[in-house]
Amino acid sequence: MSTPRSPTSASCCPTTTRPGKRDPACQLAVERLWILAGETSERYRRDAGIPRGVEPWRELRRYRNLLAHQEPAERDPGRVWTETIRDLDRLRTDMRAHRQHP
Repeated sequence: MSTPRSPTSASCCPTTTRPGKRDPACQLAVERLWILAGETSERYRRDAGIPRGVEPWRELRRYRNLLAHQEPAERDPGRVWTETIRDLDRLRTDMRAHRQHP
């Protein structure tokens, strides 16, 4: 019996930006990372004394709530992937800017 190998990001996730059928393990990993990002952003917002409703922290928390509370059958894997590709760089830039100039 062989030992299962841990997938690398290169082998787990597709390199295309087109939505479509995804590897279920990769899809779950991406969704879980968004949930973790939302939880972490909320903790950071509170610890930094940032008022509720301030972007990008609010957006991250709302997306976390959407993914965390949807039933699996309600999720659209193509939407999650498309929004990840579309929004990740913008959110990263927004967070860095806010952390440097609160």
